[in-house]
Amino acid sequence: MADKKLELAKGDTVNDKYAVVDRLEETPVGVSYRVKHIKSGKHVRLTVLDPSFANAERQEALIAAFKAARGLEHPGLLKLGELGDHQGFAYYTYEDFEGQTLHDLLLEIRAEGRLLGVNDSAQILIAILEALQAVHDAGHLFRGLRPEHVLVQAKYVGPRKNLVARVKLLHAVFWDLVGSGDLAKEEFTQSDALYLAPELRSIEATVTPRSDVYGAGVLFYEMLTGTAPMGTFQRPTALRPEVPHHVDDIMEIALSPAPEDRYQTATDLADDVRRIFQDPDIGPGVERKALIPPVWWGIALLGVVALGVILYQTRPDPAADAAAADAAMRASVAAAYAHVDQAGVKAVQDQHPNMIYVPAGPFLPGRLPAEFDAPAFEPLAHEEQVGAFLIDAFEYPNLQGAKPEYGMPWSEADEKCRAAGKRLCTEAEWEKACKGPNSAAYGYGDAFDQAACGNGLEERGYASGSKEGCRSRWGAFDLSGNFREWTASQPAGKDTRHIVKGGLRHDPRRGSRCAYSVDESTGLREASTSFRCCLDVGAPPVETPAPVPPTP
Repeated sequence: MADKKLELAKGDTVNDKYAVVDRLEETPVGVSYRVKHIKSGKHVRLTVLDPSFANAERQEALIAAFKAARGLEHPGLLKLGELGDHQGFAYYTYEDFEGQTLHDLLLEIRAEGRLLGVNDSAQILIAILEALQAVHDAGHLFRGLRPEHVLVQAKYVGPRKNLVARVKLLHAVFWDLVGSGDLAKEEFTQSDALYLAPELRSIEATVTPRSDVYGAGVLFYEMLTGTAPMGTFQRPTALRPEVPHHVDDIMEIALSPAPEDRYQTATDLADDVRRIFQDPDIGPGVERKALIPPVWWGIALLGVVALGVILYQTRPDPAADAAAADAAMRASVAAAYAHVDQAGVKAVQDQHPNMIYVPAGPFLPGRLPAEFDAPAFEPLAHEEQVGAFLIDAFEYPNLQGAKPEYGMPWSEADEKCRAAGKRLCTEAEWEKACKGPNSAAYGYGDAFDQAACGNGLEERGYASGSKEGCRSRWGAFDLSGNFREWTASQPAGKDTRHIVKGGLRHDPRRGSRCAYSVDESTGLREASTSFRCCLDVGAPPVETPAPVPPTP
C-alpha cells in the first residue's frame, strides 16, 4: 500500500458522495481533484493524501493535523470539509477556489512577453506572508512553498487595470506530515529552481518559520524578475530597473543561506515590503592605540581646500562642477574643526576610555553632489549642526579585539546601552562620527576600498578594531565595516521602526557608505545587525568593561 497511489479519473465516484470533475495539482501532500458533491451539486476540492504518511500507522497524527487545519481561520487558507477514507486511501475535502496556481499565472504572463507588475507582485507576496504568519502563529510550518502550491484569483479592475488578487495556500498544516526527504525529492525532480531553504535540503532538516520566509523570498524574486534566484543571484534592480532599490536589501535578508540572518517572522518581511511600496522615496595583550590622531584634522582641511581650488579652476564638465561644489561644502565644514582644543578633547576622553569625542559643529548628512553612485532616494547633503557627544570606539561591548554582539532586536540594544549608563546614538551622530571632519563618503575615505573593512559586512563579523584602516577620521572603528548598527532614530510617522546604519552584504560599495541607511522593524532579530552606544558630553564617567583576549 505504501508504494501505491490512488489515481482517479473524470466520472469516478468517491464513497458514493463525490463525482470527480477534473484532476488538479499533485504535491508531496497528495493528488488533488475538483469534485462535485452528488447530493448537493456543490463543487469542492478533494485531496487523496500520499500513503507514505497517510497510513494506518500514522492515523492519530493525520487526525490531529486535520483538526488543527480545520481550526485555522484566515482569508488566505482554504476552509476544510471532511476527513475520509476511500478504498483504504485517506482523503480530505476543502472549499473550491476559482483561481489558478501562481505557477500557471506566471507562465501565462511570460507567454505574453511581460512580467508581473511590481506592485502586483508585492500585493501577492503580502497576502502569502499574512497566511504564512497565521500558520506559524498556530505552531505549524508550511515548508512546501512553491508557485504550484499557491492559488491566486486575479482580477483587473478600473481604467488602469489594477490587480486585485485573492490568495490561498494549499494544504496548510498537512505539510507537517511530509518528510524532509520527500520535500527535497520534490524540489530536485520537478524544477531546477531552488525554492527550499538550504536547511531543508537534507533528510534530517532543522525547520523554523524562517525556512518559510526563505521560500517567500524566492517567490517574490521570481514574480519580479521572471526567474527564481540560483546561486549568487543578481539584484532585482539589475534585472528590472523600476524595482525600488530597497528590494535589493529585502532579498539580501530574506534569501540569506543562514536562517538566523533572515527576517525573524513573515510579518517582518511583509512590513518591510509594505513600507517601500507605500513610501518608495525611500582584551589582554591588546595594546590600546590613540583613537583620535589630531594631525588628520589639519591634513583633511588642507586636502579638501586644495581639491576644491583645483576642481573649481578646471571645471571640464558637469561632473567636475558637482565635485567642486562638493569640495566647497566640505571645506566649509572642515574649517569649523581647524582649531579644536586638543587638550580639552584629551581631558574628556581620559574620563571615558574607549569612547571617541566628536566636537560640536556642522556636518553634511546625506549624499554629496559628487556621489553619483548613491541611491537616488537619499536626500542631498546639507549642512546641519550637531552638538558635542561621545561615541563608542567599537561595536558593543566596545572592546578592541572582542567579537561584537549581534542578532538582537532594537529594544535589547537600547536596554544594553542604558545598562551601561549610555544611550543609542542618533542617526545624525552616527553619520557624523562616520564621515569625520572631512565629510568622507566612507568611514575611511572617499573611494570604496574592499581591503579597508573586508567586504563591508563579513560573515559573523570580525574582532573589533582588527582592521586598522577601517576607522573614521574622528577615530571610531568599523562604521563602514563589520555589522550594521541600530540607532535611536525613527523614520517620520513610523513608530514601530528604527534607522539602521553601516552595512549591506551584497553591495558594500553602496551600503557601507556613511550616508546609507534603512529602517527596520523594531523587533527584527537579524545576524548582520549590532550596535554601539553614545553619551552626552558632561555625563558622568561610566564603568569600562574588562578587556578580553582578541578573537581569532
